[in-house]
Amino acid sequence: VGTPNAIRRPRPCVKARRGSGSSPRTSTTCSTRLRSPPAGSCTPAPGYERVSGRTVESLYANADSLRDNILPEDRAIFDKAVSRRRAGGITDIEYRIVRADGEFRWIRDHAYPVRGTTGTIERVVGTARDITGYKHDGDRLREQASLLDKARDAIVVRDLDSRITYWNKSAERLYGWTADEVVGRVVEANLYTEPSAYRRAVEHVRLT
Repeated sequence: VGTPNAIRRPRPCVKARRGSGSSPRTSTTCSTRLRSPPAGSCTPAPGYERVSGRTVESLYANADSLRDNILPEDRAIFDKAVSRRRAGGITDIEYRIVRADGEFRWIRDHAYPVRGTTGTIERVVGTARDITGYKHDGDRLREQASLLDKARDAIVVRDLDSRITYWNKSAERLYGWTADEVVGRVVEANLYTEPSAYRRAVEHVRLT
């Protein structure tokens, strides 16, 4: 993946594949050659059309459109990744694009170099995955967590090892510890003056 200087028309080296969940658009965007023939050429996969809402032909006509589709405030992230890839690095970044229909989509872009028999980098192969659904899920979880923080009751969540995984604002007010101080710690060490009594109560609940 990168900002190509030319677009090649041969078959894509990697087939597009459908993702899972609420973001089915997963594809290999292109394989960019760093050495001739021809230098800077890019082979897009058919999934490019599903992700971007633009035709592969439009990418053939304007190779810079790959970068132009990215929101201006995210292009610096993309540009740094391209430079790192050309130097032989592996990159895994996220940025936003604007589809042809004006819809904003979150993309996770992973790329790695492919070396020839002499060890020289010949091309960079990458996948561009639509993760918009996952981003929206994360937003909903944060919204739900903010609602728990507004609850008047102290809400404490622990895992199977009795370690605190969530501690709302009311719990902070009631017990005097902030979430940063207690998350990850064992419940009995913070909330009970007699840990043995807590352990007996937990065991009783498990048995019943």
